[in-house]
Order: sequence, then C-alpha cells, then structure tokens
Amino acid sequence: MDGAQKLPRLFWVMFVGTFINRVGSFVVPLFAIYLTQQRGYSPTRAGVVCSLWGFGSLCSGFLGGYLADRIGRRRTLLLGFAWGATAMSIVPLAQSPLSLALAAFHLGLAGDLYRPAFQAQVADVCTPAQRPRAYGLLYWAVNLGFAVALAVGGLLSRHGFHRLFVADAATTAVFGLIVFFVVPETAPARIESTRSRLSDILSDGMLLRLALTQALIGFVFVQSQVALPIALLARGIGPEVYGLVMAENGVLIVLLQPLWIRIVARYRRTRILALGALLTGTGFALNGPSLGIPGAALSVVLWTLGEIAASPVSPALVADLAPPHLRGGYQGVWQMSFGVTALIGPAGGMMLLERGGPTLLWVTCLGLGVAAALLFQGSAKALSVRLAGRGAPA
Repeated sequence: MDGAQKLPRLFWVMFVGTFINRVGSFVVPLFAIYLTQQRGYSPTRAGVVCSLWGFGSLCSGFLGGYLADRIGRRRTLLLGFAWGATAMSIVPLAQSPLSLALAAFHLGLAGDLYRPAFQAQVADVCTPAQRPRAYGLLYWAVNLGFAVALAVGGLLSRHGFHRLFVADAATTAVFGLIVFFVVPETAPARIESTRSRLSDILSDGMLLRLALTQALIGFVFVQSQVALPIALLARGIGPEVYGLVMAENGVLIVLLQPLWIRIVARYRRTRILALGALLTGTGFALNGPSLGIPGAALSVVLWTLGEIAASPVSPALVADLAPPHLRGGYQGVWQMSFGVTALIGPAGGMMLLERGGPTLLWVTCLGLGVAAALLFQGSAKALSVRLAGRGAPA
C-alpha cells in the first residue's frame, strides 16, 4: 500500500465517495428477491424486469461515455448522481407491471450514467503505471461497501423493501454532493471542444474483442444477483442467509485485494484475465451439487478469487488503449459489455434455471468461463504490439 500513497489527492476523494455510495447499494443484489417475494413475480418474469434494468445500463454506457468526452467528467458525474437518486426513489412507487418495468429501465439508465466519466477521470489523473493500483483500490472500496450493504440489506428487507430504495438513493445523493463541492473538472482541455466520435471507437477491433470477451464473464457474474438467490431459495437458503453468504465476496476482496494489487504488475495482463475467467466459471459451476450452505460459501470463494484477479487489470487496460480525447467513450463501450450481460443475463439465466434446472445453468457458466479464458489468451500478442509504445504493460 506504500505506493498507493503516491496516488493524487483527487483519487482519494473519489475513493471515499465510492465507499459511501456502495455502503448504500442495497437494491441491486436483492432486486430479484424483491420482485419474486414482494411483487409475486415468477422467476422468468422477474428475470425479464431485471433485463430491462440491464437494457438501461447498456444505453447508459453509450450516453455516459459520450457526455464524459463532450461536456466533461464533472458535469456528467453530477447529472448521473442526481438522476440516479431520483430514479431509485421512483421504483417502489411503480404499481402496475408496465410502470415497474419502465422504472427498472429508467434506473439502469440513470444509475450507471456516471460510470464512464468516473473511470475516465481516474485515467485523467493517474499515470499508466498507477492505473492498475488505482482501479484495484476503487474495486476494494466498492466491495468493502458492498459487504456491508449485503449484510445490512438482508436484515432491512425483513422490515420492508421500501427502506432499501430510500437508503440507496440517499447515499447516491451524498456522492453527488462530494463531487459538487470538492471534485474539479479533469478532462484535458481539447476534450471540451472535441466531440466523441463513435466511429473511431467502434473501429478499434481490440477494444471490441475485449469487451465481447468480458461480456461472457459478465453473463456468469450477473447470475449472482438474479438466478443464484432464486436457486438458493429453492434449496431452503433464504434472503438473510443469502445476504451473509454473499457478504463473503466483499469480505474476501477487502482482505485479499490489497495484496493482489502488489502482485499484479509482475504478470502479463491477459494471463491474469484468463485466470480470473477460469476461476469465475469454476466457482459458479460448484453451485450444481446440492452441498447446502457450505457449498454455496465455497462457490463464492472461487468466483471471488476470479474477481480479485481481474478487477485491477481490465479498466486499466481499456484506459491504456484509449486516446485521451476518447477516454470516456472507451470506458462507455467497456461498460456496455456489462450492460449487454445485464440485459440478456437475468432473463437468460432464469430461463436456463426454470427450463433446464440448475445443472444446465451452472454448466453453461463453466463453459463461458473457459471460452473467455481462451479469448483473453488469444489477444496477448496483439495487445503487446499495441501498447509497446505507450509505456503501459501488456
């Protein structure tokens, strides 16, 4: 952590804001349970609503990336946090199935709008050598807050889900206030007068290949928020226990991520990403055997190790690939890969679970993990050539 002290002051401000925001992120991991238990939706119908949330997130990647390069990081962050807090407050007020579906889409669009600007801001203030450490520490803060949110959210849900939405909106607003009072604009001067060109971004084959590969892993990860709680519920593991088991994910990242940040620079980044993909697929595959709570806990350990391996690497790699005037757009495309999986993952996972049973779902997750690992490894040579002159490791 000694090297981390050299990171800019602005990074540490955003680090604190990230932690505060994530401590209140109660809704996302429990949304599928809210839909099935509170609203009486079937698993497949709940998956469709969650997919609409994902469709909103997919759209936010393009919009947020464009705005980050067009109007600046700070304005995009302020817009995203204000809009996201409002959207979160609206969801529990939706009464009809159509209004709830629209509210879920709106929340995905508004709630993730800030992400490309946030990731681009880190790249603005950190050097290529600092970026893996910076992104790794931010992921550490995210999961420290996530561990608290899961445990507390599971308990709060016993007294009514509406409290989760209010608390989530409040912490989002707090992060917005931090940006308003403390965070300056960080975009290079030329960005403010240069339109983000979608054609330039989409012509980068390496970016698209990495994003599509990440989408395979994203499909697997999204099952932890949608299909996994439903599958565990069918095995007698309720929301309270699910929240505590999932909190293990955040706890492990809090304990192990700082150590991994020191190690990650020693290895080729494509190998690290491949390792993360294999661990992720294997971890979710362990949910197939009916091993009860111990089996669920072991599964979380393995796919958490996959997260720890990849989390400092992937956003730093995208930042190193991006021209300075397109950093927001590149991060937006990267976010869109998560949006694609948030769109197809919930409905796809629920359909596999409902029609083929848990075995089909978890075997599919294993296959996607293996495929992603092979694709990451296949990109190694081209990445080395691409980054050789930029002072960034491949």
